[in-house]
Amino acid sequence: MVKKDTNNVNSKPVDLITSVISTTSPYYLHPSDHPSLIFVTTLLSESGDNYFTWRFSFLNALHSKNKACFVDGTLQRPGVDFPDLQSWIQCNAVIISWLTSALEL
Repeated sequence: MVKKDTNNVNSKPVDLITSVISTTSPYYLHPSDHPSLIFVTTLLSESGDNYFTWRFSFLNALHSKNKACFVDGTLQRPGVDFPDLQSWIQCNAVIISWLTSALEL
């Protein structure tokens, strides 16, 4: 569905594309998948001595959310002309938030 937005500052119509993302898509974010989600209970220590335990927990959580492809390289960032780019950017930002909140600072 395409809507015209005529309320922008330039007074030029802008196409706003609204689409439904399948729940099986790696781009799907459930309403509970917010940036401040407690993603893993084991934080990666500063010394890194618990890296393997942390890595297992973090990757397992990513797999459960169908997001491991963002960190293992199987889902590359789409080019600027691809319609999936904004969805990729949004999911990537959420994953970065999950990652940084899983570090002991």
